[in-house]
Amino acid sequence: MVAASCRPGTRATSTGVSSATPRTRPARQSNSSRLDGGSFAQTVAAGRYPVQIIVARYADNTERVAFAQVKFTDRAATRWTNAIFEGDDAAPLAEDELSGYEVESGLGSLFEVQALRAYGEEFVQSPRLRQELEQVLRRNRRPSWSWAWVRTPVGSGILVSSGEGAGFYGSYWGQDASGVIVSLVTDFDLLDWAGLPEAEPVTA
Repeated sequence: MVAASCRPGTRATSTGVSSATPRTRPARQSNSSRLDGGSFAQTVAAGRYPVQIIVARYADNTERVAFAQVKFTDRAATRWTNAIFEGDDAAPLAEDELSGYEVESGLGSLFEVQALRAYGEEFVQSPRLRQELEQVLRRNRRPSWSWAWVRTPVGSGILVSSGEGAGFYGSYWGQDASGVIVSLVTDFDLLDWAGLPEAEPVTA
């Protein structure tokens, strides 16, 4: 795995972005033609947080984005829980159910929810904005993946190639030993977790 920091940091309230309000809900994007999104039920304190892209490199040197991570602190996560989206939190999910989002365009994202709303509305109305995004994605393009950092007056977000492309992807809150949220990770479903050998527990 290769970790790439896409930006020194992004201002964020709950995913890796900024907002004028002290606490807001993070959002995820599912279709780049409309920038549709939904909000995570959990919130975190406003601040400036780094975003990391974890890239899987195969034996033939092909690369795919395996994870996108927002780091809220430097502490290690010892426990992971599915990041539930609003609307999925009304009743407990079954053991084999996952709260996640579907990607059709090959791009997933993490946004502050107000930033996604503002950017999404302008995105639909402005061909210039869509062209600018395409230019940034081309400029940042690696052979098999790309990313873009988006800024708005009310916050920001990051778009990144999603694993092998289209799919259904879950995100997870990482908590330290005391239960404090230290990170948010989207898993782009490249690893076969069931086939991995058991590892020693992570200690902080």
